[in-house]
Amino acid sequence: MSQDLTVTVSRALPAVFAILADPTWLHAWVSDVTDVSRDMGVDRPAMLEESFALRLSDRAAVGEVISHEPPWSVAYRLTTADSSHVLRVSCTASEDGATQVHIHQANAAALAIDLPALNRTLLDLDLTRRRLPDAG
Repeated sequence: MSQDLTVTVSRALPAVFAILADPTWLHAWVSDVTDVSRDMGVDRPAMLEESFALRLSDRAAVGEVISHEPPWSVAYRLTTADSSHVLRVSCTASEDGATQVHIHQANAAALAIDLPALNRTLLDLDLTRRRLPDAG
């Protein structure tokens, strides 16, 4: 069983993708994720196959960036000793300047995605100090 969620955010695609492609923000919209390692470096995008430490439902876990195609798609694998979850996130720009975010999970025991929190994070986060990827 899979889970597909979609939210539309009134913000340009490059700004939205910059947040979604930064695993240190996973805790803001994936309810099961806490304490993402800040060792990755602030204000730089995660690189493909880069791993990071996190807490997943109060258990030690390792996260990996398994796909990174700016500014459209990013995927994460979050693994504990007894479980593995894959989040695939894709973004689509609309003509009115908004961005549609689609989150796909193939796992039967899906992680809890907080869409209202995701929307707030994508709208409220101040990215003025970050260099955003080109929309291409």
